[in-house]
Amino acid sequence: SNPQEPILTNALFYKAICALEMKNYQAEIELGLLLEKNPEHIKANFARFRLGKYFYQNKKYPKAIEQYKEVDSEALTQDERKEYWFNLGHSYFETEKYAEAKGYLTRTSKNKDKYFYPSNYYLGYIVMLENELDAALNYFNNVQSSKIYGPIIPLYMVRIYYAKNNYDKVIDYTDTIKNIKDKKEVYWIRGQAFYQLKNYKESWPLLNENRPEQNRISSEDRYMIGNAA
Repeated sequence: SNPQEPILTNALFYKAICALEMKNYQAEIELGLLLEKNPEHIKANFARFRLGKYFYQNKKYPKAIEQYKEVDSEALTQDERKEYWFNLGHSYFETEKYAEAKGYLTRTSKNKDKYFYPSNYYLGYIVMLENELDAALNYFNNVQSSKIYGPIIPLYMVRIYYAKNNYDKVIDYTDTIKNIKDKKEVYWIRGQAFYQLKNYKESWPLLNENRPEQNRISSEDRYMIGNAA
């Protein structure tokens, strides 16, 4: 065997990983072939990690999962392992494999680093779908001060309070929030909460001003608006 071969393979891995960092699409194929030929190479684990990250950054979530599953996470540094857990968890979330997503995102939801807000947001969304409403409120509460996720949270919070028949809480909560992305929908639910408490004076303007589009309004909604007037 050629004594230069290990050095050459090492150089090829280094070159392919660097090319991947530079968004060279050919590098994806090169690295894949290198891994196929040298699965046990000292750089193979890091190469799989980088390839998984590349697919993740390009929103190719099924491919990212496939690649990340080949990674030995124990051989990564602590920072790389956190990134691996979050990226894999989020990839599972995007492919609607929520049980798997929860397992990984829970690991990145505790420490207040860059993964804290997105992990809590995605976990809140998952448990809300699973009708674990109190758990969802806890996760969403952790996200309220986030510039990115904070404005999205109020709609989920008021939907949950309303679903729990906690109409006073819907009103108290909507009294305090400033930064809202879905203002119309949030205030529509505030109007419904006043209606359920039979406070028609407060309810009517909110329901009238924030009513859903004509094709999305139900007969029950129409009855509520008419009754509050």
